[in-house]
Amino acid sequence: MRHKIAQRHRAQFHIRGKYIRLALLILTYIDNSHCFDVYWNIPSQTCQKFGIYINASQYGIVQNTDDVFYGDKVSIFYGPGKFPWIENDVPVNGGIPQNASLFDHLEMFTDEVTKKLPKDFKGVAVLDFERYYPSYDMSPVEYKKSSRAWVKAMHPGWTPSQIETEAINTFNETSRDFFEILLWKGREMHPEALWGYYHYPYCHNYGPQGYQCKPEIVVHNDEMSWLMEASTALYPSIYIFKDSGWDPISRRRNALVRIKEAIRVRRNIGKNIPILPYFWYRYHDSTDYLTPLDITNTLGLSKVMNLEGIVLWGSTYDLQTEEMCLQFKNFLEEKLGPVARYVSRYSRSLLTRVINSRRLLKKFSMSALREASHNINHVVP
Repeated sequence: MRHKIAQRHRAQFHIRGKYIRLALLILTYIDNSHCFDVYWNIPSQTCQKFGIYINASQYGIVQNTDDVFYGDKVSIFYGPGKFPWIENDVPVNGGIPQNASLFDHLEMFTDEVTKKLPKDFKGVAVLDFERYYPSYDMSPVEYKKSSRAWVKAMHPGWTPSQIETEAINTFNETSRDFFEILLWKGREMHPEALWGYYHYPYCHNYGPQGYQCKPEIVVHNDEMSWLMEASTALYPSIYIFKDSGWDPISRRRNALVRIKEAIRVRRNIGKNIPILPYFWYRYHDSTDYLTPLDITNTLGLSKVMNLEGIVLWGSTYDLQTEEMCLQFKNFLEEKLGPVARYVSRYSRSLLTRVINSRRLLKKFSMSALREASHNINHVVP
């Protein structure tokens, strides 16, 4: 009798287990209706000269056709147009916005976009200019000095207070023009593309205890709301650090603060534009590749926070030799790709449980790697 009772309990337990797994599967697909795209913004086309092709699309990653850098899905413009800037105290293109040509700036950018983007481009379009901000207070000291000198040359009889006030006003007004006009022109040329500046909004929460954005940066983000309003996507940076007191939890919290600031800015401008954080596959303070656990912690966090996706970034410095390309290809196929695919198809509710548990986080990462080694598709129970 006891044997029959035990058998019946085992059968009931087995049936309940099947229903639980089925419910989790259903939850996964229902909760996964929100689109989460992983974009490839890595110059891996460089490796083709060594006969090495990096196929990121096999992991569901949005990659340009033929892995070209300026392509049909993702493009980034470094130093777009003809921004003025200062290099080793030497002015380039006028040095400061007050002393530069907005017409030349727009003309050069228009030519760049025409040459580099397909006519029907609808993808990620990122502008990257980091020499200074469209804000006098946030910009490096050499731009403040040059702005004051420019005003003093025009008004030699003014007091230091008058010069400072005019330097602030003219820098803010003209730098806004230089930043904003490229967004408007980009939207005019490719209205369905996702235009925005890399790293905006900023946070400056550097250090393992950076659990909030610097208050003055939050204020400046509000003052620069016009930049976010002119954008059709936001591209904050969630690059993470490895050493000097960092651990997986502090890395995740650091990235979370930046994501929350982008969400706050988007809410304040009243436009439901995509937030696509920039994610580097290396640590910011090390040449090491990210561990599967840290990939999950940041990539997965972006999905948990209900963002629209993430942009994977890399540098040509990491892909200069055949050996470097082979190392990166192995990293993609053995770690980055499988984890990115897992994160993309995993439900937000289950992923939330995963990243909040060290045990589940480790299990999730290892399951992705096992799938890569066995080349099979399954859902982690």
